[in-house]
Amino acid sequence: MNKTMLAFCVAATLLGCLCSAPNEAPNRNNCFLNYVTYVNNKFYGVGEKGTIFSSTDGAVWDIKNPFTSQKLNGFTYGNGKYIIVGDSGTIATSPNGENWTIEKTIISSNLQSIAFGDSQFVAVGGDASIIATSFDGSTWTQVKNGTYAYLYSVVFSNGKFVAVGNGTILSSSDGITWTLINLSTVFEKDLYWVTYGSGLFVAGGLSDSINSGITDSVVAMVMTSNNGLTWTTTNLNTFKSINSITYGNGQYMALGFENLILSSMNGISWEIQFTGTNSLDFLNSIAYGNGNFVVVGNGSILSSSDGKNWIKRI
Repeated sequence: MNKTMLAFCVAATLLGCLCSAPNEAPNRNNCFLNYVTYVNNKFYGVGEKGTIFSSTDGAVWDIKNPFTSQKLNGFTYGNGKYIIVGDSGTIATSPNGENWTIEKTIISSNLQSIAFGDSQFVAVGGDASIIATSFDGSTWTQVKNGTYAYLYSVVFSNGKFVAVGNGTILSSSDGITWTLINLSTVFEKDLYWVTYGSGLFVAGGLSDSINSGITDSVVAMVMTSNNGLTWTTTNLNTFKSINSITYGNGQYMALGFENLILSSMNGISWEIQFTGTNSLDFLNSIAYGNGNFVVVGNGSILSSSDGKNWIKRI
């Protein structure tokens, strides 16, 4: 089951949205963002048609002019470089997060996520389960991983990389040799996000539980692990899917299908804290930094200091 791409439009309040491909007139309807993160004291978000936005506090946002027409999906920092990955093998590097250079590589597949750890970058994506590694962000090598599953997310923590995707979890201590954990022996389990916090890897997605006795055959699923190899599964029967997870302020926060924001103190038991501001607010990505959670969605940016009381910024 492929991930439902929840695109969302971000409109700059006073300046107007600058989200458009190079050489296109600004068009707020093109302003679809896919990912938000917090690095080096600033929030960054990337999305459709080369969209990049940034904020120091999660309240006031600066929308950048695009450097590519490709959809951008992931963002990280390491070895003195900011790196963005996106569709059609797009990889771009920057020394300051402002001026970007598109790197020429042998990768042509869509890249969905990137992480930095152990002095190297690891990017993952689709088309026969792409995993690519680089020490400098410019020269990339594709590595074999024993699966053809689509990969959506990768994280580095506790001395290892963990990547997740369709029916798959992969773990590696060096980014080269990967251990495959297959999830589809009982149900179809698709994982769309993985994060790390408070000693746990936490992954979220959905489980096709048609044989489990649950009335609704598709339910949200969270998996937890303290080592990236042995995982515990919890089905959240109330919800349809978990699309994004972060950790901050002593708690895990997740985005659920149908515009829900959820919280958990242990990564296993979850409760609703907030619902989208309207039926079109597809909430797609969440991050924590500078004492604030930030959520981005279709037509909205929300921020909160406690995960319970949310302010709509855009």
